[in-house]
Amino acid sequence: YNNSPSAPIKASSAAAAVLRLTATTTTAGATLNSATIFFTGSGFSTSTDLLAISTSTGSGVALYNDAGSSQNNFDATDQVIVLNAASSTWNTGTSTVILTPQSPVTLSTSTSNIFYVAIRTAGTAVGGHQIVPVVRPNNIVTSDVNGPAAEFVANSLAVDVVAPTVTTGGGPPNGQTNVPVDAMVDR
Repeated sequence: YNNSPSAPIKASSAAAAVLRLTATTTTAGATLNSATIFFTGSGFSTSTDLLAISTSTGSGVALYNDAGSSQNNFDATDQVIVLNAASSTWNTGTSTVILTPQSPVTLSTSTSNIFYVAIRTAGTAVGGHQIVPVVRPNNIVTSDVNGPAAEFVANSLAVDVVAPTVTTGGGPPNGQTNVPVDAMVDR
């Protein structure tokens, strides 16, 4: 949700937020009922780039409530919203998933309710493939009102399958001892 265009995402990634959804209401008892997310991108494939959709925290696409200890930031303390089993699959013939909570999520009134859509890449993700999440008009459904009014296309993520490497070791030059730290820094 806060990435630069073509930001890298490793194959076999942990959950990474790709969209931040904000719902506000003045209606007591209003609920978040579903979020339909479309994925596109150069080379993108639902069968190789993301884990399978499921009702668990290991889903390739999941919905989180920003109810953790660090508000307005996606972190490990945010609560995954358990999905209805019927929404635990890609829509046939498209790259669209409808994230429907098992129980509608009650929205707080007169305050922003923050949700994150997060993805987990598969070990079979192909290097260089682009993952672009899209929210089309009225595809965030609440019991009060639907949104957004216009299509929103998030920045792309680029699958990175290159393992990190270390090119040189650190330490004092020539085996010296009691060397100031700044003498060990490459400039």
